[in-house]
Amino acid sequence: MRAVANQIAFEPVGGPRSGTEIAVAAADALRADAAVPSHRIQVTVRDGWIILEGGVDSPAEKEAADRAVRRLIGARGVTNSILVQPRTPPADRVGAGQKTGPSPEAEARGGAALCGQV
Repeated sequence: MRAVANQIAFEPVGGPRSGTEIAVAAADALRADAAVPSHRIQVTVRDGWIILEGGVDSPAEKEAADRAVRRLIGARGVTNSILVQPRTPPADRVGAGQKTGPSPEAEARGGAALCGQV
C-alpha cells in the first residue's frame, strides 16, 4: 500500500485578498442577485470565512444568498446563519383578500353563486 499527501496551495493573482476585500465582494454579489434581499443580510469575514446573518422570507432566498457568495475568490468557506422568518404567517398569505363561503345574496336565496373569470 502506498500513501500520498498532496499539499497544493494556490493564491489568486495579486496575492491573497484581505477580509475587507472579501466582505465588499460578498456585499456586491448579494446586491447583484435579484433573488436575494441584500438589505436584510449582514456580511462578516473572519480569516477568509464569510459569515451571513440576518433574516429572509423563504428557504430559497437563504440558498440564493449562499450561492451568491460561495465561490468568491479568496473566500475559504461560508457559514450561512441566515434565519428564515416570513413577514406574514403562511396561513395569512394563502387566499389573502379572498372571502370563503357563499355570498350574502346566495345565502339569502338558499343557493350558491359563482363568479369570476376563466
